[in-house]
Amino acid sequence: EDAAAWRALAHSGRPPGSGPAVAADAVRFDARRRHLATEGDHAGLVALLSARLPHLPEHAQVPLLTALMGHALAADDHAVAGVAARALRALDPQSFPALAVLRRLARMSGDREVAAEVGGVLLDVLQAPGTAAAMHRAVALEAEAAGADPAQVRALLERAIEADPSDDAVADALTRRLAAVGAWSELRTLYDRRLRALADPGARRPVARAKATLLADAFGDLPAALATLEAELAAEVPDPVTALAAAGLAARLGRHDAADGHFRRAAATEEPEARAAARLA
Repeated sequence: EDAAAWRALAHSGRPPGSGPAVAADAVRFDARRRHLATEGDHAGLVALLSARLPHLPEHAQVPLLTALMGHALAADDHAVAGVAARALRALDPQSFPALAVLRRLARMSGDREVAAEVGGVLLDVLQAPGTAAAMHRAVALEAEAAGADPAQVRALLERAIEADPSDDAVADALTRRLAAVGAWSELRTLYDRRLRALADPGARRPVARAKATLLADAFGDLPAALATLEAELAAEVPDPVTALAAAGLAARLGRHDAADGHFRRAAATEEPEARAAARLA
């Protein structure tokens, strides 16, 4: 039933500029989406987002489905909102936005059985640890996806990252917002907060490298940038990419012995690409 609904939506009633070619092209899709959001055309956004979904892998569909639910409700298209909510729940059975929409639609239609079933799951979700962070995350990402006021989106993203500094999707969205307006001090604070929250070295290293780049390029603080990277290299299994970045900074500071040590560390890795890069450097 839902598959048929998606097909019908994707092939009928699209406004001009929302066809398959636009939906398949990320740049044209983003431009069209911004235009429709500016116009407040929720029906057009419903059609555009629905046409875009088949072009995305499952893990990338969650924010789009969340936004689609919001636009469908705003357009009074309860059928599409229900389809999107069920699709979102299939990807994440405890999705707060999906459960909330399904419960709302069930109550509106008088389906007490579904309302009770979804309400029970929703209650369990609300009582689970981390629910507040999940709610902030859902609201923030939905606002960003819907093209809401930039100041409002930034405030929502900041609230969400305070609730869960380890959330990559929220952090990426907030990083883009801060970098776009040159809010370097706020971006440094974001990186520091994430480094305090992240325990896994594989998750920490990209953040540390981003912070080092910021310190070097925006603040001109090469010693602090190098110290940030060297703190990560103290791990039992150092990262060759981080070692190469540290070597480059050490060389810029004239610390040639340290640079050579970092190059040797990168060259000793089992990863052929990093080893080759270290030898070329």
